[in-house]
Amino acid sequence: GSLHNMATVLESQGKYDAALPLFQQVLEIKERVLGGNHPDVTATLNNMAALFKSQDKYDAALSQSQRALNISEKALGSDHPDVATALNNVAELLRAQGKYDEALPYYQRSLQIFEKNNHPSAATPLNNMGELMKSQGRYDDALVLFQRSLKIMEEAFGSDHPDVAVPLNNMAEVLRLQSKNDVALPLYQRALGISEKKNGAEHHSVALVLNNLALLLMSQGKYDAALAHFRRSLDICERIFGKSHSSIATILHNMTDLLKKQGKYDEALSLSQRALAISEKTLGNHHPDMIRYFNSVADLLWIQGKCGEALCHYQQSFDISKRLLGIDHPSVIELLQKIQQLAVVNSQQGNHMGSLYYLVRIYNSLSQKKPSSRSRGPTNCDWISQSIIVF
Repeated sequence: GSLHNMATVLESQGKYDAALPLFQQVLEIKERVLGGNHPDVTATLNNMAALFKSQDKYDAALSQSQRALNISEKALGSDHPDVATALNNVAELLRAQGKYDEALPYYQRSLQIFEKNNHPSAATPLNNMGELMKSQGRYDDALVLFQRSLKIMEEAFGSDHPDVAVPLNNMAEVLRLQSKNDVALPLYQRALGISEKKNGAEHHSVALVLNNLALLLMSQGKYDAALAHFRRSLDICERIFGKSHSSIATILHNMTDLLKKQGKYDEALSLSQRALAISEKTLGNHHPDMIRYFNSVADLLWIQGKCGEALCHYQQSFDISKRLLGIDHPSVIELLQKIQQLAVVNSQQGNHMGSLYYLVRIYNSLSQKKPSSRSRGPTNCDWISQSIIVF
């Protein structure tokens, strides 16, 4: 009805606070007239979930999506395509929160239902599972999933459908991460061409491809061209989502890397700190992406000789890394070595107690783990304790 249409228009304009009460009114009317478990209720629940996701309110979005899934399963049966869509929606919200192990079975079940019904929407969980694999560094597995998704989409919708740009961009991204830039570039260009033609030059899908294309140009040393693409991507996302959305943090982080390569450390630090502040608000300190945001700020602070501040950020990165990866993970070991080296430099600058504070904190954290019976030679805990003794 008119309330739903008004809410949809407001949401498309980024006026989320104005759209939400209208969707809530629509939901209340449907529940009163149809009952709370009627299939038509799920459409509004999904609209509200999408709105919350656009605001990075993942817990609220997940609550709506899970309720929509439960209603769909009861009303339609466990093998209905609408149930597959609902499963994919839940998985996407779990993935956005970094809960990869929880998300995967939802994707797999969604794919099974779509394939059982010979439904072209099987391309969606395939693509999204590919995104999950990419986040885990499983690039070959991700590429296979993206290729399967692209094949289904092209056969079902044609080669220039706007949805085709999604797996194209993702394939290009994996190839870039594998340093196969010559293969990735035409895929990015094709994805960008489709998105601009079908969605318009100011669409968020265009911003996504621009950001990724900028990363490729940066890896080729084409810094000016890369920066222009980053800025255009940032401008689009800020207009659509506002200045505090998680997508803004991603672009700012990438721009930070570029500015660091150019030796523009003050500007890089400012952008990196802004990216971190956005991410702390939108992702929370339990998300795996927070590791790179803390490390980025810490690296720049160290470069500028602000060792005490850098140690504080490395410590926060270590806390997250240890919890998510385990203290024997190579990246955690590398981070420990950085902290040890920086503690020495910080002490030489006269901040002896500050360095000791962080080393003792890490030692206490490491000493909570029982050493493996198979471990030989000094452990992480041993060489941190030696550093404390030196201090």
